[in-house]
This record gives sequence, structure tokens and C-alpha cells, in this order.
Amino acid sequence: MAKLVDAQSSGGCAFGRAGSSPALGTQKEAPFRGLFFFACNLYSTQPILPSPIVQPMRLLCFTGLLAFTCSVHAQTTAIPDPHFEQALIDLGFDWGEPDGMAQNLFLESIIMLDIPNLGIEDLTGIESCTSLERLYCQDNNISFIDLSNNPYLWRLYISGNQLDSLDLSGHVYLEYVTCHANNLSHLDIEGCPAIETLFTRNNPLGSLDVSGCSNLRGLYCNSNELSALNVNANPALEGLHCSNNQLASLNIDNHPHLENLSCSNNLLTSLSLHSSPELEELDCANNALTCLNLNPGSALSLETEDDKFMAQGNPELYCVSIFNPESAGQYLSSFFDNQVTFATDCGDDCGIVSAGPFMGNSNPKVVATWDLLGRPTEIRTSVLLLQRLDNGQVRKVHFSN
Repeated sequence: MAKLVDAQSSGGCAFGRAGSSPALGTQKEAPFRGLFFFACNLYSTQPILPSPIVQPMRLLCFTGLLAFTCSVHAQTTAIPDPHFEQALIDLGFDWGEPDGMAQNLFLESIIMLDIPNLGIEDLTGIESCTSLERLYCQDNNISFIDLSNNPYLWRLYISGNQLDSLDLSGHVYLEYVTCHANNLSHLDIEGCPAIETLFTRNNPLGSLDVSGCSNLRGLYCNSNELSALNVNANPALEGLHCSNNQLASLNIDNHPHLENLSCSNNLLTSLSLHSSPELEELDCANNALTCLNLNPGSALSLETEDDKFMAQGNPELYCVSIFNPESAGQYLSSFFDNQVTFATDCGDDCGIVSAGPFMGNSNPKVVATWDLLGRPTEIRTSVLLLQRLDNGQVRKVHFSN
């Protein structure tokens, strides 16, 4: 604590820290020392008014200046991480050498902090940056951060750190968050309706609740440890990347603006994209799909070779519902396993149809029969076959003897 040091007999005074040398204190006290010297000089000036009037005025003036100076000097925030404080100094929000503190007057004026890859471990002190809107602190060694006192934050880059938990709840202005490549097992984004883009990939997240993010347009949660993902409350989604998780189901029934979907390397058994007419890219490879519905005529231009479409690695997928089965069979066969065929409607149940004994006729009429490699074949018993019906459906059948 700074204190007033006894003056010389001439009436001068000095200001500094107890035990510091010289008594003038640190560089950060320079503005306040000037005020003290000014007050001391006034106090030692030969009076020009009667003493009974001057003495109380001098005392009042000096006491006021002392109280003001000490009050301003006391408005500091601890900055224990020297790398963080050095960054503040380099950005002009602090000065001198790192000494573990910074003036609130300057911290409160900060709107953006761009401090990536500086070896920062502790962002204690950021709570005084109450006007902060943009924080770029990626690729440091931060293991904890408290952003509860930064209500105006709308852009956060905190990827590539060592966080195991991140609480962003109640940040109503937050629009963009990248927190991938941490050690996150918990992420709280409740009460963040403005979030449009969220990157959580490469974290051990076992659950992710995005139900409060009604404006979410891009979700990148691939390579987490998610066993479930509910995006029903996110109809504005344009991009969903949830590959390399443990998802057994994924409901995309309410996403008319979805343009790209990556859900490969999960445990999905069915996938229906009938409500996503703007879909352009799809990667559903390496799942356990038995049903894939691409109807009704999405913008997925499956008739061109340039489409980003991957569906291999689904050995139980035999039929794909699509609006243009002939063209799809011609142009898309290389993107599927060999057993896949295409039809306008594979039916609601993509399981095997037990046809019973072969009776020679069927209703509706069968117009084509293939084996599992898609080769035309005659009716055979005791093997699994694919049949296209005259109503556009394709069914899997197994005729008994």
C-alpha cells in the first residue's frame, strides 16, 4: 500500500511504497506522485491570507487530493500471469514492467483482446474487462476462465487450450464460439440464443445441449464422444458436422436450410433428409445404415460427378430412396457399396421383407429383380434379393422354399 513519507523541514514531501527504494514508487504511480507534489507545494507556500482562513483551506485541499489519489491508485486488478500482463503492456493497456497489477481505468476500456499463442496459463483479471466484445486467446495453456463479468462478449476464440469445463451461460450477445481442441467434458451454452457458429470438435464431450441456440447455423461437433445429439430446436442449421461420435440416431426432419451434413463414423441405422431440399453435401459413410431417404428431390445435384457425397461402409444398406433413381444409379454407384440400388421409394421399413413361399405372382407388380450386387437375376429361393415394384418401391425379399 502506498503511503505518505515524512517531508523535510522545508515543507516538501515524497510518495512511495513502504520499503521501496527510492521513495518515488513504481512507474505506475507517476501520475499520482505529481498530484502529491503539487499538493505539498501548495501546502508549503507562504500564506497570503490570514492564517485562520488559510490553514483550514490548505488542510481541506491536501486531504481531498490525498483521498482522490489513494482512491484512484486503489482501483487496480491483480494480473498474476506475467505473460498476460506483458500482452496488456504490449497492447497499450498497461505500462512499465509486469508487476502483477493493472489499472481498472484501462482494463474497463478494452473492447478486443488478441492474445493467441503467448504461453498464457491464467486469465485472471479479465473480469475487469467489462466492455470486452471480442476475445482471441487460442493456442495458449489456459485451464480455467471466468467470463461471467464480460456480458457484451460476442466473439470467442479459445481453442487449443487445456480447458476441461467452459461456462458461457447467459451470454445473450455471443454469436461465434470456437472451443475445439481442449479437454472439455462440460460446455454450458444455456441462454445463448444468438450463437450462430459453434466449434466443439476434438473434445471428450459426452453430451451437448444446443436447444437454446435458436439461431445456430453451423455446428461442428465432430470427434467428440456424443452418444446423442438433438438439433430439433435448431431449424436454421445450414451445416452440421458430427462425424466420429457414437450417435445411434439423428433427426433431420426440421431443417429446410441444411446445405451440408457430415455424420460419418457413427452408429446410425437410418437417415432421412426429405425435409432438406437445399442439401448439397453429404457424408454418411461408415455407419450401420439400413435406410437412407434423399427424397423429395433435394438440391443435392446427384447427377453430377462433382458432388461431395460419400456413403460407403454401410454393408446393410440395400436401397436408397431418391427422386431420380436411374440417374443416381449411373452417377452415384461409386459412392456406395456394391449392394446398393436406387428407387423413388424404398418404403417406410427398410428391413427385409419376408415374402414367404414364392407364388409366381405379386401385387403390386414386380418390374425388376436384382441380387445384392445389383445384377439382374431371376427369382431364387433361400437368398436375399432386391425387387422394384411398379409403384416405385424397392423391397428386399427372401423367398423360402
